[in-house]
Amino acid sequence: MSTYEFPRSLRLLKPGDFRNVFEQAEYKAGHPALLLLARSNQCNCPRLGLVIAKRNVKLSTGRNRVKRIIRDRFRLQQHQLPPIDIVVIARRPLADIDNAELHQCMVKLLAKLSRQYESNPPDRSSSSTA
Repeated sequence: MSTYEFPRSLRLLKPGDFRNVFEQAEYKAGHPALLLLARSNQCNCPRLGLVIAKRNVKLSTGRNRVKRIIRDRFRLQQHQLPPIDIVVIARRPLADIDNAELHQCMVKLLAKLSRQYESNPPDRSSSSTA
């Protein structure tokens, strides 16, 4: 039975993990309010990292709302996602988007990343990434 938890193993926690995605992003999906960068990983599960800057979403309540919605959408779709590390970067108009629109935006962007992965899968045999 599939679980819809969001344990630490599904999160990008270390600066090096974020750096790897920023420097070697293989897949990208964008929206005026969000940018998703992704890179294949070796742990056979998708992992999520969030970059929600204070200058893009001023109030902490807004930042927390955005993070909660993004984490929830990832948690619900994690079983349809390929094994990639995803970094979600907030852009300026994000504070103006309501919850339903943000959910729909994440659904579309995660689906786009999945399609990109399927059309251009990584070569696991010669991969030397850690």
